[in-house]
Parts: sequence; structure tokens; C-alpha cells
Amino acid sequence: RIGKNTHSPSLFPFSFEGFYYNYSQSIYLAEEINVSGGYISDVYYFYNNRSNQDLLRKPVRLYMGNTWFASSLDGWVGFSELTKVFDGFIDLKDGEHYLHYSIEKPFSYNGGNLCIMNEKHRDGTIANVTFRGTEDEDAIRSVYISNDNGAIDMSEAIGSYVINDIYLVIRPGEIDHVNSAMV
Repeated sequence: RIGKNTHSPSLFPFSFEGFYYNYSQSIYLAEEINVSGGYISDVYYFYNNRSNQDLLRKPVRLYMGNTWFASSLDGWVGFSELTKVFDGFIDLKDGEHYLHYSIEKPFSYNGGNLCIMNEKHRDGTIANVTFRGTEDEDAIRSVYISNDNGAIDMSEAIGSYVINDIYLVIRPGEIDHVNSAMV
């Protein structure tokens, strides 16, 4: 598990504030992950849906990338430097639950820093959903953009010292160097 559950950010990994597009990136440091490498097969986020309704079939994408970035101030990690590991729909049941991504083709993690990007697209739902997070007092580790046009414009980006608390399932194995390039 990464994180200490000190915050409940509502804007990432997904915002349900009425915008049709939402992008968020968080940098997880090698010392937090504390594994020399392997294959990431599952990602879990803990959330609390206080909307008094299930949010069903929300279109999302999840991307991962091995990176030397240690802060979001190092820049936005572009799509070309990330691997799409999930493209589908999620359900966020009313109440406290885990959002589970089962990655069909596990991501080859090289043991360094990891960028995880979430994208919610073509969905303008307004709902009260928060995700557990932890504040890093030393660095801005997450950035998010919400808009109605789908463009990633860094002038709209908002940085945060909070990263989402996550569980990663990392299986041992020889690293696929084609899929583990440093960004």
C-alpha cells in the first residue's frame, strides 16, 4: 500500500464536478513502491461515493509510465511516454469501496519512479466522490486538468501536494525493456 490516508481529494484521480474531461497524473517514488521491478497487474483506489446513487459505466482510461520525474514540476508526462493499461468503464457504487483496475497485459515496472495517469472522458456527471490521499509536504506530486474540450493545456493545470493512496499488485518477473522505457 502506498499512502497514509491523510486527505480525501475530490479532483483526482477523477473529478465529478460536471466537466466532460478530467486528466490527472501522480508521481509515485521508487522508495514508496519499494520493489526492484516486476509486472503491475492490478491497481486499487479507495473511494467514498456520497452521492446516494451508484455511478455506473463511467468511461475512463488508465496509463502508466516509468519515469525519472520526482515531482509534477518536472513536467507533464505525455501520452507518447505512457502505456495505456486500461480503456473501459468503471462503476462507483454508493458508499466506501475500492476501485479495482485489473490490467489485462501487466505493465512492466522497472523499479524506479512511476507515473500513473487517469483520464475520464465524455462524462459530465456531477457527484460527491472523494478518494483517499496522502500529502507530501516536500513536492507537488499530482496535477490535474478538468475541462469540456478534452485539450491538455498546462495553463489550466492545478498542482497538488497530495497523491492518491493506492494498492499495487506487482508480480516478479524479468522486465520487458520495450515496455519499461524511462520517461
